Amino acid sequence: MTRYYLSRALVAIVFGALWVALGSSWWAGVLGAAAFGLFLLAPRTGLYAVHPELGVTALGADERTRTVQDKAARIAFQLTIPALAAAEIYFSWAGFDAIPFAAVNYLLLFAIAVYAFFRIYLLRA
Repeated sequence: MTRYYLSRALVAIVFGALWVALGSSWWAGVLGAAAFGLFLLAPRTGLYAVHPELGVTALGADERTRTVQDKAARIAFQLTIPALAAAEIYFSWAGFDAIPFAAVNYLLLFAIAVYAFFRIYLLRA
């Protein structure tokens, strides 16, 4: 697992430095550190199959995790499409020509939250 952690530290440092070098604020470095924290957390969450003998590619998805991811994605899609349709009906009724971009952003966040919730819920079940 040492090679896994070293490779992920290198990825986080490179992308954090790249963002700062391209003119982002110092918060990009903080985001790189947060990404490394997520890399450290990933093997312990139970969301991935851990194979330490594979070194840099120690994390993988087995058949069960792939099935859970597929089911969570289907649930998120099935809940997001009616929400999008409801938003279209509401905004056309309210006199808008199209759905405002902010509403689409909120629908995207809703879809991500539903996917994350059901992925964790189904993995724990």
